[in-house]
Order: sequence, then C-alpha cells, then structure tokens
Amino acid sequence: MEEMDEKQELAYREYLESLTVEELEALNPETSESRLRELAVHENYKVRANVANNASTPTDLFNNFAYDGHHLVRVGLVFNPNVSTDILETLGKDNIEIVRQAVLSLDS
Repeated sequence: MEEMDEKQELAYREYLESLTVEELEALNPETSESRLRELAVHENYKVRANVANNASTPTDLFNNFAYDGHHLVRVGLVFNPNVSTDILETLGKDNIEIVRQAVLSLDS
C-alpha cells in the first residue's frame, strides 16, 4: 500500500474520528465473527457497508450484501478481497451505475 503524505494522514484520522463505534467495529478485521454477523443486519447502511468490505466477514453473508437495498453496501462488497467471481458478475449488472463502475475498476 502506498504511504500517505501528512495531508492524507490527517484526513484519514479525521475520517476515523467521525465514525461511530459500530462503524469502527465493522471495519476492524479483529472483530469476532459473531459480532460481524450482528452488524451485518444493522439499520445503518454505513455499518453494513463496512462489514461487507471487511476481509474477515464470513463469506456466507456475501449474497445478502449483494442484494442489500443500499448501493454503498454493494460497493463495499465489491472491494472485499474474498468476494467470488459469481457475485462480482451479479454486481457488474447492478441497476446502479456506481456499483457497476466499482466492479469495472477492479479490472484496471
């Protein structure tokens, strides 16, 4: 991963400070599987998007995320390193352009 300059690091720190406890838990690869499962159905789409993106999230949850009602949850799933090609193909046909663009960006 590319190193951040001071400005980027400050922006990233400010971003992290703006997150709720649940959003931070959802991002953390050390969060337990049972907690990730709880957060996967959270009412806040940002929490679900972070769970979808977390490499430690159980893969059996991916199908639910692929059809989540909020497009940013589906975008989060696109960038999970464990997402299957089948799910990426489904997301590549999503009705929201930003989701399709996220899938296309993986080919770049």
